[in-house]
Amino acid sequence: MRKPILALLLLAAAHLPVSAGVQYMVIGYGQSLSTGNWGCGLISVSQPYSNQMLSNNGTGTTLVPLTEQASQWQTNSCTGFVYAYSSGTSYLPGQVVMSGANAYKAITTVPAGNAPPNSTYWAQVSAFLESPVSSTANNLTYLAQQENSTSFTVISNGYGHGGYNIAELERGTAPYNALLTGVTNAKAAAVAAGNTLVVLGVVFTEGEADWSANSTTYYNDCLTLHANLLSDISAITSQNATAYPIPFFYSQTSQAMAESQAGNTPGPYFACPDGTDLCLDDSTGSNIASNGEGVVIAQWRLAHDFPNLFYLTGPKYQYTYYQGQDYHLDYAGYNYLGATTARILKCLYVDHAPNCVAGVYPKSIVMSAKQITVTVGTPTNAAYPNGIPLDTPGNSILPYPWRGNGSGSIDSNGMGFQVFQTVSGMQSAIPISSVTTSGQTITITLSQLPNAAATNLRLVYAFEGVHYGSGLVQGCSPDATACGMDTLITPEHGQLHGNIYTVPDYTSLAPSVTGGSGSSGVPVRHFMVHFNEQILPLGSATISGGACSGCRL
Repeated sequence: MRKPILALLLLAAAHLPVSAGVQYMVIGYGQSLSTGNWGCGLISVSQPYSNQMLSNNGTGTTLVPLTEQASQWQTNSCTGFVYAYSSGTSYLPGQVVMSGANAYKAITTVPAGNAPPNSTYWAQVSAFLESPVSSTANNLTYLAQQENSTSFTVISNGYGHGGYNIAELERGTAPYNALLTGVTNAKAAAVAAGNTLVVLGVVFTEGEADWSANSTTYYNDCLTLHANLLSDISAITSQNATAYPIPFFYSQTSQAMAESQAGNTPGPYFACPDGTDLCLDDSTGSNIASNGEGVVIAQWRLAHDFPNLFYLTGPKYQYTYYQGQDYHLDYAGYNYLGATTARILKCLYVDHAPNCVAGVYPKSIVMSAKQITVTVGTPTNAAYPNGIPLDTPGNSILPYPWRGNGSGSIDSNGMGFQVFQTVSGMQSAIPISSVTTSGQTITITLSQLPNAAATNLRLVYAFEGVHYGSGLVQGCSPDATACGMDTLITPEHGQLHGNIYTVPDYTSLAPSVTGGSGSSGVPVRHFMVHFNEQILPLGSATISGGACSGCRL
């Protein structure tokens, strides 16, 4: 287990009080998902509070209301990031198309041949993109006012760039320099208003490009980027880097993980123990031990090892993706991602709580005979001060995960978990008979005992893909033998996921995103992260699965 070098130093990091004379800032950064690419059908159409942004795509010196229409991103228009209407295609509720220069959302199932602007089937929507950072800022203010009656507003701009991997976002690059210019200008605007500027953190939405490039350096690359941003931003704002460590708030890369063995799509190849399907990393854990894991597991390990610097909001498999897209979310998915991110920011900077998490994390994993007990960490709220309980797995929130083995069978027993053992150097899976949840405890019952000679027992979650379920053919049959590019992407095929999640946390600020109009918001749940952890015997002095000295977990 890596030692969290900075974690102990930052345990006493001050949670920022809401105070007069201080202007707070939340920065968006990353690749195309940070800018909301393909998120057409804008939700954040106006500023409901007093959140602000810098003019001129974040490089100006004037503060204006935070809205997406004002093009805070380098490219905010749907043009080029959404499919043109096709007369030969039928559409499902919520899908967005371009017709001429206008964007339209399907308000019901649209049979082929019913072109916009036919009001029976289509509603015209704003031809701008929905990014996660606007939803983060607005839900943060919403939560502060709803739960704490606190006035909490922020400046929020984004400086991401589509298609860039982390090396293209590091110190000295154009996006990095634009970000520093934005902070400089935000400070000047704050000072002009008689305030000081404090940057709360970076909503970092990134990883897909690095995964496609087979990165095995992502862990260290993130540490380098964070350290440089912390140093450079603190030098501009004069905020104390130890007291205000400017954490990253980020999510795991969950999509496009189940790659075809034909090798026609990018991404690393890791054979699963069954020899047929693909895993998102080395299933033996050797990549973790050598500090060379792939992007997804690196994202988990960063939150595990540096809990005050990297706040993992959870996976991305639960979100909705734009039709035909293997990487990009739709407008509802981006808004949901921001709403989940806001929960951690509110916990840190409004509640001043010591245990701020989102997602569902393993805290301890122990085994006795055929039973594995996983204790998890979940966020807290007013109703659940000790942690939001898990829901019953297998209900209608997500369909059952697909387990490959060449057959496309439904994994109704494992719920996304797998247990691997190594015998004589060969790794194999131990079948799971059932998974149950109670509060913040998961009980996994195996169908048989591990082999008496087994070593390196491991528990993985949302780790194995669908055989031949490559990223570009999501929405396929279970074995990806029949696929349609015009099918609305849902998370049950072609990307890794599981069925462990909490009961609803809160109802977000978002209006209805399933067609029609309204402002009822959507229930925000938290989902189990992807991980690969060693299982230890009951009573072991060392506990696996996320526990480390001084961690918030």
